[in-house]
Amino acid sequence: MTTNRKILTHPRVAHLLLVHKSPYQVGRLAKRLQHPSAHIYIHVDGKTRIEPFKDAMLEAGVSNVEFIADRYRINWSAFSMVEATLNSLKYIASVEKYDFINLMSGEDYPLKPPLQFHSFLGNHLGKSFMEFQKSGDVWWEEAQIRFRRYYLNDFTLKGKFFLEKIVNKLARPYKLPKSIAIVGKSQWFTLAEPHVMYILKNKKELNYLKRFFKYSWAPDEFFFQTLLYNSPHREEIINDNLRYINWDSGKSSPKVLTADDLPALKASENFFARKFDSDVDLTVLDHLDEWIRDCEV
Repeated sequence: MTTNRKILTHPRVAHLLLVHKSPYQVGRLAKRLQHPSAHIYIHVDGKTRIEPFKDAMLEAGVSNVEFIADRYRINWSAFSMVEATLNSLKYIASVEKYDFINLMSGEDYPLKPPLQFHSFLGNHLGKSFMEFQKSGDVWWEEAQIRFRRYYLNDFTLKGKFFLEKIVNKLARPYKLPKSIAIVGKSQWFTLAEPHVMYILKNKKELNYLKRFFKYSWAPDEFFFQTLLYNSPHREEIINDNLRYINWDSGKSSPKVLTADDLPALKASENFFARKFDSDVDLTVLDHLDEWIRDCEV
């Protein structure tokens, strides 16, 4: 996404990385995000050793980075992902004021120089970027089963799936709220500071959605979008997460991008892409580094 508007300022950006593997790749990502107005915060999954990630930052020569001390054990498609994100947002907001917080995974990578991203955000102060679909949209209609039945993804007990069947047979089905529109899609976003503070300070709405999504599937793809979509800030939310993601495979996870995807990546107007796996193809990151350096000239 590009703009010809006059750049007002280079806003302060906190990049929040949720990571669980590939320390080298995370270090490389952190280095590529370097900018005088950027700071990087990393939440390492509580099930993963944090030391290799700290070593990777040293090896990459990244200094403007801080590791979130209060770590969560994140389970796939579980509410623990929301909790880790909320807790990290709360910590960042408590230590420093940033114009934007940009949520990423360790499998993301930039497609544009940091200067372009900061300049773009400088022209969109007070706007947030997140992807969402509403009731009636194709993805939403297929995904609504995720919050219409109970999932025990944060439980590790034996016989969990059998218990899940029993719960859904005996318990009342989820009742959709009448006054709240549930929206969502991709969990990754770039939030403006006023919207981060709205999320953290509106305890009533926050606690209601915590209870509603606690036992849903992949609530991170609905939670934050729903909260802001039903807030006074709805018109300030732009339905675009600024990321290139290839879902052509039709699987539950997006395609792992390789050097074969470089034409599409270079043609994209998005600032980031996902997902990459250095164990599958490291050369695509080398090519993107070269591409970004050429864009900086």
